[in-house]
Amino acid sequence: MTPAGDLAVVRRAGRIAAIQASVALALVLLVVGGVVFTVYVRAQNRQIDAELRTLAMSADDAGDPPPDMELALRENNGEVSVSDGGQPGVALLSGPAGFGDLNTEGRHYRTFVVDRPEGRVVAMMDLAPTTRGATVC
Repeated sequence: MTPAGDLAVVRRAGRIAAIQASVALALVLLVVGGVVFTVYVRAQNRQIDAELRTLAMSADDAGDPPPDMELALRENNGEVSVSDGGQPGVALLSGPAGFGDLNTEGRHYRTFVVDRPEGRVVAMMDLAPTTRGATVC
């Protein structure tokens, strides 16, 4: 081979190696990004569940829930009370206990229903502030 031919082979090999390294780096970044996103979403969901559980277990009335949270309570005597935006939770007072999701009137809530000695409590968190600009599955 001529020196010019050798130089062309070396340049071509260099380009191929650069492309391969770029593709490998892109794949590593994609995998790391996916893992970070998954960990973030799980941590956020655990935090939301903990906040709902705390609110449901400590609520003594429906009057003043924290921002972006709503309450519906049914006393043992059957009296129902709700916070200003807690009306969608009334239907859950007769459903099963535990965590769930509620979509109503264009809003998405994470819910927690619990039975306490005083009666049944539905705590709801509006997920709009946590999902703005993101798609949650």
